[in-house]
Amino acid sequence: MNKTQKIILYTFIGLVVAGAVLGVVGGSKSKKKREAEKAALLKKLEDLNNLSKKEKAELEAQSLEAIQEAVQDINTDIGNVRVGKIAYPKGESTNIRSQAYVNNGWINNIIEEDAEGKLGNVLKVVNSTEYGDKNMWYQIQLANPIIGGMTKGYVREDVITLKNS
Repeated sequence: MNKTQKIILYTFIGLVVAGAVLGVVGGSKSKKKREAEKAALLKKLEDLNNLSKKEKAELEAQSLEAIQEAVQDINTDIGNVRVGKIAYPKGESTNIRSQAYVNNGWINNIIEEDAEGKLGNVLKVVNSTEYGDKNMWYQIQLANPIIGGMTKGYVREDVITLKNS
């Protein structure tokens, strides 16, 4: 065996040994990490079992609400054919608001009054139940940003028309 072959053989053996050592050391760290995660999950489960019925009901309600919001967002973003369409006023003009409800008080939520022409692209469909409102609202990316830098707003379904372009 010549000198070059010995160097290659020793290098190969060294790499195999190093890989084995790292595998054992790394594997034991991963095992320790898994054991710690398992212990933490078991502790959380124990804590959940020790909750009162009232606390369990509150936690369940919060979880259910979070799940419903997530599902609504997914359905809006994926399954709604209105997202991406362009909003125009049904009449000559309409109001664009900062929230998905009507507030016509002294300090109102109108960000653009009597907006005309192309309002913007629909980003999201919002079911507003605040204040007894039964209307569908659309969050839009404004075609013409409002003074002050606002680029998004809300319009109600009954005062707009949606078109592909």
